[in-house]
Amino acid sequence: MYVYNEKSFKRKAVAIVAGCAFLVIASVVLLNTPTPQEDVPVAKTDKVPFILTIPPEIVQEEKAVRPYAVEAVLAREYFDVNKSEEQLSNAVVEFEGVYRPNQGADYTFENERFEVTAIFSGVVAEVREDALLGKTVSIQSDDCLITYQSLSDIQVSVGDNIMQKEVIATAGENIYDSKLGVHLHLVVMKEQKLIDPETIFSKTLAQIE
Repeated sequence: MYVYNEKSFKRKAVAIVAGCAFLVIASVVLLNTPTPQEDVPVAKTDKVPFILTIPPEIVQEEKAVRPYAVEAVLAREYFDVNKSEEQLSNAVVEFEGVYRPNQGADYTFENERFEVTAIFSGVVAEVREDALLGKTVSIQSDDCLITYQSLSDIQVSVGDNIMQKEVIATAGENIYDSKLGVHLHLVVMKEQKLIDPETIFSKTLAQIE
């Protein structure tokens, strides 16, 4: 019985020593094993601008819409020698005692400000403030350049892609035709030729001439 207990004790002692040795070795191995590095996100300072380009076919298929949603009226006509005398009498602008033919069309709404919207989709080609004509925005749509003048509260910048009916500004006032009060002055050019704005509505770019 004594021999059995002695042998049993020796076996347990050996097992304990071996277990402790194993734990020591395992701890050393684990401590010396490199831990995988986590990917630390790096802040990117360079921003890539998002540029939306309007497919040409979309612009070409659009039909011109009026540049306002209110019941604005034609306050001054585009000057065309083929128009009646009554129309021509309302197609000249008197400024500093000199009468000049109107090269665009002017729209008013009860002398109140109203939102001015894009006739066609296009790209803003120019934004400026003219001493006589007031704040101005020009939008290029294929071979057609439409200029909106006598504006206030301009909401676009040069290079912006504008969708049809998008608000670009608010009607305002200018010195050149101050008698009209708050109004929108609209100038349409196609292939460097002035076009009567009243003739373009409900037409595609290809139909404007």
